[in-house]
Amino acid sequence: MGKNWQLISEGLQKLDTLTDWEKGFIESVLGQLAKGYRLSENQTKVVERIEEKSDPKNIERKVVWEAEWNDDKRKIAEICARYYLDAGYFTRLANSVLDDASFVPSEKQYKAMCENKYAQKVVAATFAEPIYCVGSMVSFRASAPWNTKQHKNGAVVISTTAAPVKSAAKGAKVYQVLPVGAVKPLVLEERDLKKFRQPKKK
Repeated sequence: MGKNWQLISEGLQKLDTLTDWEKGFIESVLGQLAKGYRLSENQTKVVERIEEKSDPKNIERKVVWEAEWNDDKRKIAEICARYYLDAGYFTRLANSVLDDASFVPSEKQYKAMCENKYAQKVVAATFAEPIYCVGSMVSFRASAPWNTKQHKNGAVVISTTAAPVKSAAKGAKVYQVLPVGAVKPLVLEERDLKKFRQPKKK
């Protein structure tokens, strides 16, 4: 077989780094091997994955990762979690990040959810300096949502952090603006806005 799976399984079973599920799986594998059965391809992959996880070097790396976990990484993880919950990906991981303040994703999980090109754009948009500051006047681009069409006299920026960024597109920072003459503010993305220019007098 190339490897003595029984010795590997027995060794892994003794480690306190295993989850209850992993311990149960190893027990099942041992029982199967004791009966003379071969491991399936999927079972072999699981044992190898558990073996890799239990490697002292990987355990040390995990300890270092958790020691270096800080508020900045958590904030980035929360930004990405909100984005992916809305997008429908990484939902289990995203819920764990948002529901449990003590949860620390693995380095692999963090890199998968927070260091891909889409997540990086969302994080960049979140932390980017706003083009239009609070109190400034803006108007709406032709491509802005339909509910801006009735407002022809511009709007005042109320907030430049009105909601979590939900798009990886350029100009996705979320603003809250109050159109002139309106009583209800609108929530729009930066790309929906442009600098206000006073209409020329006829």
